[in-house]
Amino acid sequence: MAIVCQLKQNGNMQHVQALQRNNLTTDQANCNGNYPYNNNAKGEYREKTVAVNSFSPNKFGLYNMHENVCEWCWDWYGAYKIDISMNTMGDISGSYRVIRGGSWYYNAQSCRSANRNYHSP
Repeated sequence: MAIVCQLKQNGNMQHVQALQRNNLTTDQANCNGNYPYNNNAKGEYREKTVAVNSFSPNKFGLYNMHENVCEWCWDWYGAYKIDISMNTMGDISGSYRVIRGGSWYYNAQSCRSANRNYHSP
C-alpha cells in the first residue's frame, strides 16, 4: 500500500491509502524511453514534445498529467511539514519553484506526476 493525497475544498490535504501502480511506459507517456520506470523494458525516445492528445487520457479525462513538458507550480520548494493539515501551497518564499510531471527529456520515474522537483524561476 502507498499513501496518496486528495485535496479537500478548503485546500488541506487528506491522506488516504490506495494501491500503488508501478508502471509508466512510453506507450503511456512521452518520456525518455532509454531509462524506463520500475524495470520495464526500454521504450521509444522521441526527443521532442508531442501533441497533447497523443496518449489516452487518465481516469478523469485529463491528458498529459505527466511527461511531455514539466508543470511549473506556484509552490516554493522546501521540505514538507509533518502536520497533515498543512497549507498545500508550501512556503511563502524561497529560491526555487516546484516542478512536477517531468518532460520528454526526463527518465520515466521523474515523469510521474507524483515526482516533485525544483528549478529556479
